[in-house]
Amino acid sequence: GFGYMKSPSRRREEHIKKQLVVHIEKHHNEYFFGLVIINILRIEDELKKYHFQSQITIPLTFELIKFLKEFDIPLLVVLNKIDKISVFDKKRIISLFVNTAKDYGLNLIHVNEKYDNDRSKTPYLEFSALKKTNLDKLKRTINTHLKN
Repeated sequence: GFGYMKSPSRRREEHIKKQLVVHIEKHHNEYFFGLVIINILRIEDELKKYHFQSQITIPLTFELIKFLKEFDIPLLVVLNKIDKISVFDKKRIISLFVNTAKDYGLNLIHVNEKYDNDRSKTPYLEFSALKKTNLDKLKRTINTHLKN
């Protein structure tokens, strides 16, 4: 992942991130769709550290979404590992995430909401890779963009 990489050194991690940015800048016109996969278990920590405790920083997740949107790449934000939290916590964390995104000019909406490919809106989907929760919705969304 862009925000968390298991690497031997911090320097190597920064090098890989820079290479990803350079690749996106050079080849963005070849992308038909982007998935931003987020571990729902890490959202609160990221927002606490980079938003609530420090108003001068931007959470990396929002920075990445904004960066990809600059190139007009259609996106789906996938909130993964929903099987690891309660329904109550899932609703609370998603609400926090969506509402905080607004502070950075991002309009996140559930993939089930009608957005008619309105690029000012960014759809998100709750997902569990382990339990395959919402896998059908993920496939449908990707296939829709493959056809365009």
